[in-house]
Amino acid sequence: MSEAWNDYLAPHPFEFLLLRTSPTQYLVRLEQIEPVPLELPALFGEWLYNLRSALDHVVWASAAHASGSIPPAGEDGLQYPIYDTEKAWKRNLWRLRPFPEHQVEMLHTMQPFNSDLDANFLGWINRLARIDRHRRLAMWTARVAEAEPVFQIPSGVAPALEWGQWVFQEDAAILLG
Repeated sequence: MSEAWNDYLAPHPFEFLLLRTSPTQYLVRLEQIEPVPLELPALFGEWLYNLRSALDHVVWASAAHASGSIPPAGEDGLQYPIYDTEKAWKRNLWRLRPFPEHQVEMLHTMQPFNSDLDANFLGWINRLARIDRHRRLAMWTARVAEAEPVFQIPSGVAPALEWGQWVFQEDAAILLG
């Protein structure tokens, strides 16, 4: 996946445009001029699938160790627990019956609902894997993480640079002021 991504980025698939919006104001716009290769969403989906499967295997192996039985009892219901709400956690506690209480507590503390949902990596993995599995391939776009535009300013002019918010619209990332 990283090789395909780097191959896509190598020829710089972006274009900078300088748009005059008034006699004294310009807007720098960045456009993605080359679409992301179709293989990237498929490769990303495979990565998500393998990552989620590895988490599920950790739970299966831990249940086998805790119970001293291979396969562990209730193996059909075993999965790595990742829940966005306490209600969903409680509804699925039956899946963790083979585990000692201290392991259940540890898994509980790592749940997305016990942190910032937008910053919890387990939550993101689970949501993206579910979207990829059941709805559509994960969508891809590229963004420029660092840009150092060069401006030529007429003498006697004091420029005021303002950075706005990046907004993705269709095939363009638009910087709003």
